Amino acid sequence: MSQIKILVVEDEQIVALDLKNRLTRMGYIVPALVTSGEEALNAAADVDPDLVLMDIKLDGQMDGVAAAQQIKEKYDVPVVYLTAYADEPTLQRAKITEPFGYLLKPLEDRVLQTTIEIALYKHSMERKLKEQERWLAATLTSIGDGVITVDPNNRITLMNPVAEKLTGWDSTEALGRDVTEVCRVVLKNRNGVSGTSVIKTVQNNAVVDLSQHLVLLSKDGTETPIDRNKSPIIDEHGHISGTVIVFHDISEHQRIEEALRRSQSHYRDLAFQNADLLKQARHDAETKTLLLHEVNHRVKNNLAAIIGLLNIEQNQANTTVQPACRAILEMLTSRIQGLATVHNMLSANAWRPLLLAELISQVIRTALQALPTDKQISVEVSPSPITVAARHANNVALLINEMMTNVIKHVLSTDEPTEVKVQIFVDGPEIVLEFRDNGPGFPEDILSADVDSVGLTLIRYLVSHSLEGNVTIHNDQGAVTTIRFGAGVMNNSD
Repeated sequence: MSQIKILVVEDEQIVALDLKNRLTRMGYIVPALVTSGEEALNAAADVDPDLVLMDIKLDGQMDGVAAAQQIKEKYDVPVVYLTAYADEPTLQRAKITEPFGYLLKPLEDRVLQTTIEIALYKHSMERKLKEQERWLAATLTSIGDGVITVDPNNRITLMNPVAEKLTGWDSTEALGRDVTEVCRVVLKNRNGVSGTSVIKTVQNNAVVDLSQHLVLLSKDGTETPIDRNKSPIIDEHGHISGTVIVFHDISEHQRIEEALRRSQSHYRDLAFQNADLLKQARHDAETKTLLLHEVNHRVKNNLAAIIGLLNIEQNQANTTVQPACRAILEMLTSRIQGLATVHNMLSANAWRPLLLAELISQVIRTALQALPTDKQISVEVSPSPITVAARHANNVALLINEMMTNVIKHVLSTDEPTEVKVQIFVDGPEIVLEFRDNGPGFPEDILSADVDSVGLTLIRYLVSHSLEGNVTIHNDQGAVTTIRFGAGVMNNSD
């Protein structure tokens, strides 16, 4: 199977290059990076992508929404929007283009890959559905049976050429007319044709067999003996939405109808999932002020650019820079990613205080993303109702990130399973945060206070200057770091 080609349309060069590197690591091909809607149209024609990642806000006469609409119409390529923020009118225009997903900046690898795979699968199912619809239309045109469909009011909605020939009515003339006017089917007994019409609304869900002694009277009075079946069309709620009348054998039609129903049901499930995600995103957006949107937009773009730049430098450093420099770049990348995680949490929580346990869990989870899959590490964070004021969240995140950095260094040097336990509790007027691992512990020179590592120096500075607390360390079957904060500092509102 050939690799998936993804066209990236992003006017932030650093973000675009970082996105290309991520997609390449995931196994996708990125044939082009373009920065405007006009370039996106040309690139879509040249490289024939399987999917387009489109930034909604693009400089120039054609924004991402307009470009996505033309790409869809001309090339039938699925589009997933990238955005840090879009105003309500733009979101409404984007919705009309029927995108296959939305991605919020800064991007997470797991969310990025999941959204791409869902979009590709959804587009594949949509193509199959359209192909089956064309197949059904061609089948109805070419089969030797006459087919008529009617709505719940018995008005004709479709006639195939055979039905036109048998009834003597052209389909353009017959559409919208009462079926009893066009399809005059009557019972024929031994004495001739009776005047009783047998075209009636189906009152239940069973297929009604009326193949005995039926005659179709055409428009000019010609009589044609027929075998006919009539069955209801059932919607997804079990209601009758119409009737299909087939003159002769309907076995092939039933098989096609069932296959089409299954495809539509599967597509609807995916559509409902996407609709739920969009509804939640729209609800969250409506609860935030325009000013907060703009601030979040700028911060997220800046963090994404910084992370992208660090990733690019880190990739270059793997071949040209000394190990010490590479370690510094890795540490900086980890810290910025931790800050991006905190910002996302604060944005989602409308900048209200965060649960301390949830903040710690999220920062640790972010720090562990770069850990090789063959390394074994388990993390346990005790539940706690204690909250962190928004203005202290970044400092707490940096503390946890620094402590996890030491653990990760140990994990990379051993094949043994590593355990990390974080305890949160109240001790009088203070909140205590205890970080414990089962690694080799602190070196003797650090315990004796002769020297501090860079990470420990940063931890002591943040605790004493920003959080008005203190730090103690000791070894107990591994390294133990205890941080004490004033309860007022942790819970003050911003």
